[in-house]
Amino acid sequence: MNDNGVATAATDLWRQGWAVVPIPAGRKRPIVPEWEKLRLDEDAIPAAFASSGNVGILLGEPSGWLVDVDLDVAEAVRIAPALLPETARKSGRPGNPTSHYWYTATGTITERFKAPDGTMLVELRSTGCQTVVPPSTHPSGEVISWEASGAPGEVGAAPLRDAVARVAAGALLARSWPKEGARDLAALALTGVLLRGAWDAEDVDDFVAAVAQVAGDEEWPTRKKAKGSAVRLGSGRNVAGWPTLKELFGPGVVDRVQRWLGLDQVVAPKEKAPTVDTPISDLDRRWVEFTEAELTVLPDPARWVWRNNVQEEKAGVLAGKGGAGKTALSVGLAIHRAIERPFLGSDVVRGRTVFVSTEDGVQEYLRAIASWRHAMPGLDMGAVARHLSLLPLSGTGVQLVDVSQGRYVVTSSVGDLADVIRRRAGGADFVVAETVSRLGGDESNEAMSRLVVAAEMLSSMTAASVMLMAHIGKAAARDKSGDAYITRGGSAIVDNGRFTLTLATPTAEEVERLTGFKPDEKAAEKLLRLHAAKVNAAPPQEPVILERLPSPWGIALRLYRPAVGDPGAARATARAEVGERLRQLVKDLAGVGIVATPTSLRDNHREALGLSRHRVIVVIKDAIQDGYVGQGEVVRGGGRALYAID
Repeated sequence: MNDNGVATAATDLWRQGWAVVPIPAGRKRPIVPEWEKLRLDEDAIPAAFASSGNVGILLGEPSGWLVDVDLDVAEAVRIAPALLPETARKSGRPGNPTSHYWYTATGTITERFKAPDGTMLVELRSTGCQTVVPPSTHPSGEVISWEASGAPGEVGAAPLRDAVARVAAGALLARSWPKEGARDLAALALTGVLLRGAWDAEDVDDFVAAVAQVAGDEEWPTRKKAKGSAVRLGSGRNVAGWPTLKELFGPGVVDRVQRWLGLDQVVAPKEKAPTVDTPISDLDRRWVEFTEAELTVLPDPARWVWRNNVQEEKAGVLAGKGGAGKTALSVGLAIHRAIERPFLGSDVVRGRTVFVSTEDGVQEYLRAIASWRHAMPGLDMGAVARHLSLLPLSGTGVQLVDVSQGRYVVTSSVGDLADVIRRRAGGADFVVAETVSRLGGDESNEAMSRLVVAAEMLSSMTAASVMLMAHIGKAAARDKSGDAYITRGGSAIVDNGRFTLTLATPTAEEVERLTGFKPDEKAAEKLLRLHAAKVNAAPPQEPVILERLPSPWGIALRLYRPAVGDPGAARATARAEVGERLRQLVKDLAGVGIVATPTSLRDNHREALGLSRHRVIVVIKDAIQDGYVGQGEVVRGGGRALYAID
């Protein structure tokens, strides 16, 4: 595609009232700083797209509330025609045809629908998002085209969201549809819950039949059960529902369907879960044999909120002594996610963060945000406001775990909390909850084990990662590296949580080992050691040294950069100069298409530059944080991370 063609296409889109943004050829994301704010007029488009191969549309309010329904999996693509409103504007590519439906829907809020394994099913994309459009080239090399180029369908925000939720639920159910022998029971149970949810019988039959057909059920026309089930319900007789559905599909699938469709999980008095000849009780049916073809297809890589630290839709803990900087770190992470800027050397994914606090109130969080604003001149506070919310629970007595009949149990507050988050912060993908001692009642192993279960339930109900914040005391448990991670109950959280991050004060020797700079003990006390002590989906991580950036309101944090005048300043200056040479080397290599890794730099250049392997990694992380180097996928086998110009 030549530049004039892209500029012409962008101009045509602009004339239809849609804000456009330039994107490099073969990519899906803009690299223009603060692209969400970009508002090109017609005269500026040729210059803006002179070196651009792709074009994107800024969605939502900037484009007159143009929104995109992005269908990410085949099941969603196949079921969408039966469930989405009519529209004369659709786009796609040969490998995923008719995968984008376009509408005008004032007030639409972005929402993402994911399967329990993290697979993105459908996205309702609005303000704050952009979509690459024809005549752009997809990263796969396929050309994106308009498959219908008429006017986008006009629909209300609420009806569109409900339709997209039905697509997501239908796609998820189709991906989990039982094998022969349990399909009729699945149709009956699904019909039962939808009828109890006040769906019209015809809509129920259409939905169930569409799910069965997309799932490859050859008997899909016979799965229409609404008429008979409605008669049975009306006469007070038993109809299969939620327990049966959970037995057949699993709670992870059913909880999402219930949440997306806004259904109450009311169990009829007579209804009982099946106990004979179901996929759960019949272990033979759950046996899996892999084919060679299946094993040659690479699964999707792990998805991250904060790369190699916090995985998407997982529950874990951030632990540190009182006053160590846990709130500063979590608020800083939320801010960097809001502006999509790497945080402490690792990439983040833009998203909305909700703080659930039993300890700090509004003023404490305003002060924490002010500290980061002080440390980051020019910070886009509008983006921060759109991506950060607070639910203060101090004084409410809300607990996620309580004692009932001598046992620790998850309370109904988990569901109440999930409902509030979904209603007030739809699409939020990260929840920070503090502190474990108040949310869990106490810090015994049993209470902490149940608290992790509660966090996982909250994660499942909201499709968000959940990070519990815990205080470290004197009698702290320790991991293999000696990191203290929590007082009592530490082993329960580490065993059951998917990630454990710790903040601690390092010794001067630790600082020297990790950075090559040795401060005196007084200076070391002002530093922090952040360690991803356990992250299930990431290779083992070295701790990183952070320095506090004080302000009148509190502290912000950054990777340790020794100042001139510190003990060892001459050595620091010399190593900083070498670091700049290494940064330039990384930049030059990536500029000519060569991917640099910490390992390759260590092997080929480290000795000549006089740097430790960890110093090489720190320099690359600094380069990421400075914004000119982007972090790629982790290579599992070698334990390496790839880096290239972003």
